Amino acid sequence: AVMDFVALGMLPATVALPLGALGLSVSAWFAHRYLDEKFTRSDHLGTWLIIVGSWSAAVVAGKSASVQSAEGLMERVDVTRSSGLYLVIVCAWLFLLLVLSSRMQNVLITAMIPGSVGAFGMVGGKGSSELIQYSISKSNQFTHWFTFVFLSWTVTMLVTQNHFLQTAMRLYEQVIVIPVYYVTVCWFSVLGGIFFFGEWVDTSAMQDFLFCVGVGIVFIGVYLLTRDHHKPHYYQVNPDSQYIHR
Repeated sequence: AVMDFVALGMLPATVALPLGALGLSVSAWFAHRYLDEKFTRSDHLGTWLIIVGSWSAAVVAGKSASVQSAEGLMERVDVTRSSGLYLVIVCAWLFLLLVLSSRMQNVLITAMIPGSVGAFGMVGGKGSSELIQYSISKSNQFTHWFTFVFLSWTVTMLVTQNHFLQTAMRLYEQVIVIPVYYVTVCWFSVLGGIFFFGEWVDTSAMQDFLFCVGVGIVFIGVYLLTRDHHKPHYYQVNPDSQYIHR
């Protein structure tokens, strides 16, 4: 988590989060090797497609961004701007997932909830890193009241994200929870970088096309990774839970 903050402080969100896809292969391998979770050929292919798609999107993503002050971040929360509208859309999406999860037990919904909360954590993490950078390079931002509100909100979102992620991993296999969680938080973070932090500027039509191709490759990878886990022989009862464990 600490290194995530460092990466967000040094790189645009449209680059830092997609590159984190390398952790997927490591998590999947550890889950298979030490937790005895099934890992099929489809899982292997899906994992590598996610990695390739994420890297492809990262290479062509817009990378221009400026370090924000407390005043600058406060202006971006305005719902009349695209940055504020992004936060409203994520809130609506998260509310929909929570309503659906209260009515059904589904691995995709359960895994997407912490990823959606992670979108707020990304905004908070990158914003906090920029406030620190601004304080060091220009003027102290810890004299502004919004800095402390922003930091408190960031910590709350990160704790909430971890709670939902741990719940998902307790109910379902890690080899499916981690990829779905990662893809959700990654692409919401990329959108956050574009709309909240204004990182997507001066891009060509070819860059836009290749970025969409990268997203499509990731979606195909997720499908392959989850396909086998919906087959009957993958269902088993988790002795520590009343729910179905996949």
